[in-house]
Amino acid sequence: MSNLTSKPVILVASVCLVALIAVVWLVPEGDTAGQASEETVVLNDVAQRDNEKLSDNDKTVDDVWQWEPFEENLADQKGVGEVAEDQPQLNVTFDIQSIQNGLKTVKIDQYGDVVVNPDALNALNEVFRSGSVLLDEDAMTELQRLIRMGLAGAAGEQVATIVGNFNDYLRAKKEMYELMASSGGEVDHRALLDEQAALQELYMGKEVADKLFTAEDASARYMMESMVMAKDKTISDEERAARQEELREQYEGAQYGIENWASRYSTFKQEKQSIINSGLSQQDIKQQVQRLARSHFTQQELERISHMNLGGV
Repeated sequence: MSNLTSKPVILVASVCLVALIAVVWLVPEGDTAGQASEETVVLNDVAQRDNEKLSDNDKTVDDVWQWEPFEENLADQKGVGEVAEDQPQLNVTFDIQSIQNGLKTVKIDQYGDVVVNPDALNALNEVFRSGSVLLDEDAMTELQRLIRMGLAGAAGEQVATIVGNFNDYLRAKKEMYELMASSGGEVDHRALLDEQAALQELYMGKEVADKLFTAEDASARYMMESMVMAKDKTISDEERAARQEELREQYEGAQYGIENWASRYSTFKQEKQSIINSGLSQQDIKQQVQRLARSHFTQQELERISHMNLGGV
């Protein structure tokens, strides 16, 4: 992984991975609140790659996972979650087999980097139980050590980094919600979502945050805007229905993990309407619209939103 630098306080990780830890079996045995890391890692070149364009040379974690280090390491042979006597006692236990099982389908590209996956956030949320489990410094250090043992090179470093950053993000998010609850005032949901997005970018890095949280954030904003509109007594039922359709179009693709959906769909929709109004034959219009859809969206993206039938007339 090139372009690594360190800066205090801010954690920025542009990695593509995460689904790989859907594999960690966390068993809390006490207070798991940890200390915030001060390490900053910048991996912009990885996150900026187009994760939709995978080559035939791409492998999975299952292809490259190394079992030998665990077999040779006495501490790891002691059993699930056990460590050598001179190691710190942890608040959680880790099962190596579960880690590997969870990671085995994660793709690694031809550069040896973990591929960004729109579904990776689900894996992270499962591992950390949607924020109910937070690792302290010792536990995180151990988890990162195990990840690096199983995944050599850039992929292991990327996974270890993003896991640590995500843990710190969850802690900051928890503190934000606790502060909000203690204020006792009326919640500004738009401002809350904006602040949460700022935390995502701060701790994960913009490129990684965009790839991880696009779908989740779009769903949250769609629900919030829909509820606000439903309570608006100043608009008619017809206007409400029209606005609801606009909201659906605005957030539909983003909820399926399609980046920059709103601007891309808006441009596509305008160009599609121009083709429809061009006066061409129905067959030519159909062919041009299909080509237009393929020019604006990748095949994987079109498959995710096939129910919208973007190439249809």
